[in-house]
Amino acid sequence: MYPARILNGRELKAFALLHSAFREVLLLDADNVPLVAPAFLFETKQFADTGAIFWPDYDPRFLTGQIRCRQGVS
Repeated sequence: MYPARILNGRELKAFALLHSAFREVLLLDADNVPLVAPAFLFETKQFADTGAIFWPDYDPRFLTGQIRCRQGVS
């Protein structure tokens, strides 16, 4: 028997996706906050072509400045 590896809970994401009863699953990290209802993502060409959509995980210090700039806050 091989010993179980503990990955601080990260392995549970893949397990949850593989064993989900849903046909389409949206997996967001805890630090992601959708600003609009994300259901439209399942209708995009990217999702239809590949079955997945990915986006980069930016440095939060960089994004905070961009968000403040777009909101007119210095």
